[in-house]
Amino acid sequence: MDSQNFSKKECDSGNLEIDNLIKETHGNNIRYRLEWIPFGDFTDARKVAEGGFSIVYIAK
Repeated sequence: MDSQNFSKKECDSGNLEIDNLIKETHGNNIRYRLEWIPFGDFTDARKVAEGGFSIVYIAK
């Protein structure tokens, strides 16, 4: 799928800048493609670290 076919339903992080970054990786010339996965879609999520401006989780 390219960025022209990218729909808001597929990526709704709640942050327009993040959504736009993800859309940019859906072009044909990008080596890596980002996908938004809502936190609720993970199972067995647990916090492993916190500090500064972030919290790190591990999940299945």
